[in-house]
Amino acid sequence: VNTLLTKKVEAIVFDAPVYLFYAANEGKVEVVGSIFREENYGRVLPNESPARKRINSALLSLRENVTYQALYDRLFEAKKP
Repeated sequence: VNTLLTKKVEAIVFDAPVYLFYAANEGKVEVVGSIFREENYGRVLPNESPARKRINSALLSLRENVTYQALYDRLFEAKKP
């Protein structure tokens, strides 16, 4: 990011959530263009973990209602001046 901010490069390519968050919170850069390939993050738990079903259920619930999108928008949408 520093090489971009000091104009040593014109653009950088990296993991979208990292730069979306940075752009939304720092306001020094702008994310442009489309995502090359969308990939989801995951958490790994043993099949026998008592937390596995609870976590999966909570994640599914967030995705099925507006909560996930509201959180995403709050974290990654650039703040308006």
